[in-house]
Amino acid sequence: MAKRYAPRILPLTGAAFAALAGYGLSPALADTDEAEEASAADLYREGQAAAQEGDWEEALDAWKSAYEIEPSSVILFSIGQAYRSLDECESALYVFEEYLAEDEAQFREMAEEGVLELEGRCEPASPWPEPDPSPTDDNGNGNGNGEGDDTDDNGGVGENGPTRSPVKPEPGAARSPKQVVVTAEAGPSLGGFGDRDVGVLSAFRLAVSHPIDLGDFEVQAGAATAMTPIPWRSGGESGTALLTGLVASGAARYPLLDELFLRGELGLGAQILSGIADSGTMFIDPGLTVTGALTLFHMRAQLGAEYEITPDVAISASPVALSFSPHRSGIHEEIGSILRFESLVGLTLRL
Repeated sequence: MAKRYAPRILPLTGAAFAALAGYGLSPALADTDEAEEASAADLYREGQAAAQEGDWEEALDAWKSAYEIEPSSVILFSIGQAYRSLDECESALYVFEEYLAEDEAQFREMAEEGVLELEGRCEPASPWPEPDPSPTDDNGNGNGNGEGDDTDDNGGVGENGPTRSPVKPEPGAARSPKQVVVTAEAGPSLGGFGDRDVGVLSAFRLAVSHPIDLGDFEVQAGAATAMTPIPWRSGGESGTALLTGLVASGAARYPLLDELFLRGELGLGAQILSGIADSGTMFIDPGLTVTGALTLFHMRAQLGAEYEITPDVAISASPVALSFSPHRSGIHEEIGSILRFESLVGLTLRL
């Protein structure tokens, strides 16, 4: 299921469309008469009304008709929004890039947002019909009857000719898709170390991955580290140990609503238990001397959601995160395996 987007409807009376609403002429349309301007404005209003009712096909038809009369950048932008709402990716991407190529791209930020959303899903394809070649006479001009062409010097048409079609600029340069996703999260960590009571701890996690768009959902391949400081006291000894998980991870992200995504992740690697070399530590077998850190197999799984604030920034929440490492020699028998439950929130950046 592709992510759907509800485009913002531009008001006809807005500054960006003031020329059309007030029947003023842009420099490129100095030969357009007042009746045509009025017709374009009416068609634009019809498209707005249809869009407000959710009828994007009717809105698109009205705006395309208005654009044939008044090739305004605002109408072009509205056409792109209509294609985007109808999930016609190729046409929407082409029109947005075409709009951004214009000198007066007044809604550049919204158009760039549309391009960033669409460019990873499809290649731009023109929705404009190819012009039919005009029949010519033996001299290479005219209409085949020896008469002159009915177009004027400005590329429009004569008094009895068809409605003139605007000249389409070349699409703007495509923008590179995002290559890196960075997520930083923190939250409480619960779980026991056998009969050792360490209470509620704090967990911190940093993940870096590469996104791969598969259409209906996105997969991510990367690496993550999670750290949990463990203050401890045993007899007359005390200190702080550190659990550091290092995993290669794979994740999948699936759209639920326009800006809300479900995300699951699984990681496999190593967990390092450090800060345990002091004599009398609660973590190692009695009589065992540890000069460095102990390394354990580590598995991590988490399920959560992301809410996009912008296409590049999202709030992440992982209410269910499980960290597990089996027991290994050197760790006190009463501790056994290390199992932690975490609940994390943070921020995700797409770079």
